[in-house]
Formats: sequence, structure tokens, C-alpha cells
Amino acid sequence: DESDAEDVPAAPCEPPAGFKIVSQLPPESLLTIGSPEHATLKGRSILYQWPVVGWCHGVVEAANTDRRRKVGGEVANAIVYYEIDGEHGAHALTLLQYGTDVDSTWVLLETDGSGEEEAEEGHEDGVTVMTGAEFEPLLSK
Repeated sequence: DESDAEDVPAAPCEPPAGFKIVSQLPPESLLTIGSPEHATLKGRSILYQWPVVGWCHGVVEAANTDRRRKVGGEVANAIVYYEIDGEHGAHALTLLQYGTDVDSTWVLLETDGSGEEEAEEGHEDGVTVMTGAEFEPLLSK
């Protein structure tokens, strides 16, 4: 029921065990197809907020270079694998959506040095869906 989906509170932006959120905006070049930095997206972990489902941990499997691949009319710059459903999602990640409270917001993750990212119990490869309290934006407007 669509009305039920609207009643679901936004998920909290909490990294899985062993990770922390990169609170600083990444450089624009990281998201720019063709830049040397763009290639370094491959292998990076992100949290992505899906409508209704909430925050999901994914791993960038490819820094997309095919300008014909689009998402919502925008050129996709990343292909992300989500083990939670075994699917790949093409994303047009932007700095305007980094750590905000808008739909399709996202954040980069980095390991926190604890070594827990591989040993998280109850979650395969650290993939989890976050639900619960309302999301608080990471960056003030």
C-alpha cells in the first residue's frame, strides 16, 4: 500500500560495524567520468538511502565510463553491488546528494581500523538495511 510507504520514517544514517562515514565532501573529480580520480571509486563502500527500504551498504563494482548508461536522465557514474538483494544498481552520484536529507542521498564509507568490517555477525559482508529513527543530515545547509 502506497500510503504505508509514506508513513515509514527515514532510516538513520549509521555505518555498519567496522566502518565510519566520510563526513568531508569528496572531490568533484571522484564523480567525474574520465578523471583519474573517478577510477578510484571502484572498491569503495557506500551507504545509499533507498526510498522506503532505507540505508543499504554497497560496494562500487565499477566506475562507469559508458555515457549511454543513464539513471533518471542523468549519466550513471557508478555501478554498486548490494549483497542484500544480490543486485547491481547504477547511480548518478552527485555532491548535492551527499549526506543530505533528500531522496537518493549517499555517503562514502571508510574502515574505522577496528577490523570488524569482515566479522560483523548476522550480516554477510557487512551488508545491512538500516531502519528506525529519522535521518539527521550530515551536512548543514
